Amino acid sequence: RRAGGIALIQDSLTRCVDVSSPKSKPDEMAIQVCTHVVLCLGAAGTFAACREKIAEIPKIVMNISRCLSFEGSPKLVRSAITACSEFAANADLQEIMYQTGILWHLLLFVFNYDYTLDEGGVEKSDETNLQELANQLAKMAIRTLARIGGYIDCEEHDEVRATLNALMTPWVARQLSKEDRHIDILKMLNSNVETPYLVWTNGTRAELQDYLEKCKEHALRGDQFDETMGRDYMCSLHKEELRVGDVYVRVYNEQPNYPLEDPNTLALDLLNFITQHEPDLQKDPDAQHMGKCLTALYNDITTHPGVETNCKGFFQMIFNLLNQTSEKLAATTLDIVTLCGGSLQCVAVIAEQQVLTPLLRVMDKYPSTQAVVLRTLQALSSDTKIVLQMLGNGGLLYLLLIFANSAQSELRELAASVYAKMVSDRMNGPKLAIRMSKFLPGIFTDAMRESPSSAITMFDNPHENPELVWNEDARDNVIKIVRELKQKVIEEQDADPSYTWKLEDDFALAYEGVQSELMVGGVYVKLFNKQPGWNLRNPRQFCADLLETWFGLIVGGESTDDEKLQLLTISAVFLLKNHPQTVDQFCQLGHIPKLWNIVQHGGTVPCNCALQVASQAVTSSAAVQRLAKIDCFGPLVGVYRSLPTSAHMVTDVIHKILSREDSHAAIMPLAIRSNLVTELLMILERGLDGQVDNPSSTIALMVGIIKLIAADPTVGHMVESELTSSKVWEAYKDQRHDLFITNTNTTLALTGPSTSQGLLTAGPSRKPANMDTPPPLN
Repeated sequence: RRAGGIALIQDSLTRCVDVSSPKSKPDEMAIQVCTHVVLCLGAAGTFAACREKIAEIPKIVMNISRCLSFEGSPKLVRSAITACSEFAANADLQEIMYQTGILWHLLLFVFNYDYTLDEGGVEKSDETNLQELANQLAKMAIRTLARIGGYIDCEEHDEVRATLNALMTPWVARQLSKEDRHIDILKMLNSNVETPYLVWTNGTRAELQDYLEKCKEHALRGDQFDETMGRDYMCSLHKEELRVGDVYVRVYNEQPNYPLEDPNTLALDLLNFITQHEPDLQKDPDAQHMGKCLTALYNDITTHPGVETNCKGFFQMIFNLLNQTSEKLAATTLDIVTLCGGSLQCVAVIAEQQVLTPLLRVMDKYPSTQAVVLRTLQALSSDTKIVLQMLGNGGLLYLLLIFANSAQSELRELAASVYAKMVSDRMNGPKLAIRMSKFLPGIFTDAMRESPSSAITMFDNPHENPELVWNEDARDNVIKIVRELKQKVIEEQDADPSYTWKLEDDFALAYEGVQSELMVGGVYVKLFNKQPGWNLRNPRQFCADLLETWFGLIVGGESTDDEKLQLLTISAVFLLKNHPQTVDQFCQLGHIPKLWNIVQHGGTVPCNCALQVASQAVTSSAAVQRLAKIDCFGPLVGVYRSLPTSAHMVTDVIHKILSREDSHAAIMPLAIRSNLVTELLMILERGLDGQVDNPSSTIALMVGIIKLIAADPTVGHMVESELTSSKVWEAYKDQRHDLFITNTNTTLALTGPSTSQGLLTAGPSRKPANMDTPPPLN
């Protein structure tokens, strides 16, 4: 180099190349000189300083390019390939080789490879076997291409890479970075292959070889056959194929289980392609390329769990496709959305982007999609924001109309299941249930939660019970109103996509025959009073609502509505009697003190109503224990004086309180403190004739109360002297009064005394202790 040797041997190389041709023999002097000079240049190319000197003499690369065409001199060709490989370590030489057309020669060597020879297992020599020589040259050529493009060891050259991407396909070109894959590349390029990454046939190979030959011939003459240097090349076969990223979409859809190198990248490439071509759907809703890409995206997500998260930034576009494409493409898009619904990350993004409206609208445009949409909604409803959107965009109307009017039972059950899941959402589910109650009685919501099929049966058949009054007219009215509201919502959304559906506060469907019926907690009060044994779906909720209404009617100053109060009182008594669990609930809700306050301060009707409810409430041990903490007998004694006509109800309540032996220790002292015995003795002395309808039964209860107090070991001695000195007690203490006590509970006399009579035929309330033994002889 320092002595000018490179320039000198370059002159020798030029003179010898000029007198040689591709048909020259290896033993010719010019060929031998060329061989030694190229070997020398290849050795010099291993040194950086020499490469820089060579780069200053472009003629060297041109001469080596011509040497590559001397097919009759294999040794020279091999030396030239080696020199090119060494030159690739210099960026300037990379560019010179690229412009000179070295790539055309090397690629042509690649297509001379025959993998059957290498895999045949026979002994071979490149000196005697021409195919073995071609195979060796192909292996050297593929490695040299990798170095010139900067795939291995050398600096990257973008233009070389662009050319190789076009000629070999991007995926094959990228494999050049893996030396252990070079043999595989040679095998693929010389075979017929159809995979998602490579579609290659004999025709493809022959077409490319013809192009390379023309490029080589022009390059040897010093001009260019293709000014783009092959960067825009595409064989006729590939022009017919849709390739997105590195993947041929048609082939991938035919081989969806083919192992992809990077499923996430493919998903992003497909999504970007779909986004770019979305405007084409306005001209052709069944765009062929769009359908292939959607199918490929579905296959990618299906076979590679987790890939669906790449859709997070594209949901607005994906959902918009539902109403822009043909029915077939809409179905594929829906399948993709359904898969995304299985990812919590995707569901959260969908909820944030508020894209449910196109999903709902596609059910009207393409009814065949309804089942898939409903399943998708079921998956998405795991996010509370989705449930809230179903309120704002009218989604509830779609569900309700399918449930009420679809001809397919499967769809009706699906709609009910979706609603049941949504209404179970802790945050927004109650809002959805309230909105639904504007159209259907609340019992339907409970039924959908328990069994969608049962809810459908309930909807389709007439009913008249405390919880549901339902008939064909009611069904038709619901369907008619919901259909009209849904159409109105659609029109509003078309005019303003941000429209939010709301109902007027006083909106309610009127059902014929029950408009004026009093309903509390989803129960028709009059019907419940007629069928008190009806098995309520939610007696605890009815109890809470009923008592709230009952107390509100009295405490709220509306007690003049005596008829309503009486109806509610009857219901409360029946509820406490037929559903014992509600008695404990009554106490847990803290109603005992409020009830006694009404007894003490309420008017005639409220007091009588309170006594009726108290008669059932005090059957609970919890109620009596709560009464022990207040002055429970004082207000009751006061009723004897203020409302003597209610004496029987008061006495019944007191008798039930004192009959609970487990509470005697706490209750009996309160009876003494309120002078209960004194008050009862005074009433017995006056008599009850004309005050109550059942004086005998009432007197029997009073006598029983006095005996309970007198027999109590704790307080009995406190009343002993009073009873001993009482003449009226002397008349009653030895009489049996159980025959005057009826077997039934106190009759619901709401505005006055009880009408139940203490008839002798009624029989004792309990069997006397000595009934099974003969009377004593005395």
